[in-house]
Amino acid sequence: SGEAEAEVLAVGENTEAGQMAAKLKNYKPKLTPIQQKISKLISRLSWFALALAIVICVVYFFIFKEDPTTILKTITSAAVVVVPEGLLLASSLFFAYGSLKLLQAKVLPQKISAIEDMALLEVLATDKTGTLTSPEIEFNSCEVINKDFSKEEIAQILNTLNSESAEKNATAQAILNEFKDSKNLKITDYMAFSSSRKLSGMTFLNNNKEESVVFGAPEFILKNLSKDSKSESISKKIDNLASQGLRVLLLAKFKKSGKISKLLENEKLEPIAIITLKNTLRPNVQETVNFLQNRGVSIRVISGDNPRTVSFIALEAGIKNAEKYITGTELANLSKKDFEKAVLENAIFARVLPEQKEKIIGVFQKNKLYTGMIGDGVNDALAIKKSDLGISMFDGAPATRRVADLVLMDNSFTSLPSGVKVGNKIGRAVQQECRD
Repeated sequence: SGEAEAEVLAVGENTEAGQMAAKLKNYKPKLTPIQQKISKLISRLSWFALALAIVICVVYFFIFKEDPTTILKTITSAAVVVVPEGLLLASSLFFAYGSLKLLQAKVLPQKISAIEDMALLEVLATDKTGTLTSPEIEFNSCEVINKDFSKEEIAQILNTLNSESAEKNATAQAILNEFKDSKNLKITDYMAFSSSRKLSGMTFLNNNKEESVVFGAPEFILKNLSKDSKSESISKKIDNLASQGLRVLLLAKFKKSGKISKLLENEKLEPIAIITLKNTLRPNVQETVNFLQNRGVSIRVISGDNPRTVSFIALEAGIKNAEKYITGTELANLSKKDFEKAVLENAIFARVLPEQKEKIIGVFQKNKLYTGMIGDGVNDALAIKKSDLGISMFDGAPATRRVADLVLMDNSFTSLPSGVKVGNKIGRAVQQECRD
């Protein structure tokens, strides 16, 4: 969101967006274990039928001196008996029946083999907001930590900054709902929020004087603060709030005014206020987590939020090893070997970038773990596509829904247990059919 002047350096598939779209188009369906068994079984029996046909041809022609018509009839009748041509039809009917049962549980399979995939899960990676927690974010508090600003002035700044965004996400909407009566200030420069910066900013006129502020993830702002006892105190306060499961945001100002992007590179920041938001666990999430973990599924949380906030929510949901977390920044500084080790050891991945999500899924698959991924944003699309079982919320981004194997029609993580039960029943039925 926002406005910009840009020089075009690449178009089509040469752009980042084009490369992402190209990756999403290169879809190669993977066979599930049951499909592999059926394929191998039919392949072996077909070779056996061919060998049997040669034996019949030799014996009937040279020993019994039968005519070609009789030999052909014998070979055909033998092949029909040997090759189980009804196996594929029977297994397809089982999967079709399973699809209807899943639909009753508000789960839409977009790939028929996804029914079996649900029963094979060993690792399930999930987003936090909108999956474990409700998508609605509520304003919690605003603590002024700079005496030069009143609550009314901070309300004006927050209202102006979040009103400027072209796309009002849940965070911006929660702040606008709280400060809806504030008047907007005149903006002279604006920097939209981005997933890499984790903050937004603006330069505005206040009593005909220019001031510049940024607003976003505390850890990305704290590194630009002057190192003193005050910044350490603020850091501890933020950690304490995050450990209570609150989403913490920091508002800070520059001593100078001007273009925000240049100020971020050169100028130190002074904190103004700490804003906290909250969202609660979805109903029955704890029961769902217990059900999956009791079946041997290891749940990992991948989120863009503060690690302590994600850890608290995961702990509240009952996810095992929720205290073991690592950030995207820490992962980026690791070697390939250490990256893989960190992914396998940690349950919580916070402040991660979209491309890191895909790499995390890749590590689990490399270690022969059948991996599922749940998400709703467009930044989850590549990770969902790469996983063995991609799951999207119905209200998620269209690109994410398109590449998902399953779509949760009621946007609820809690509909998974019924899907796993159906997958187990259908899987056992198809395996029995193979043995028969």
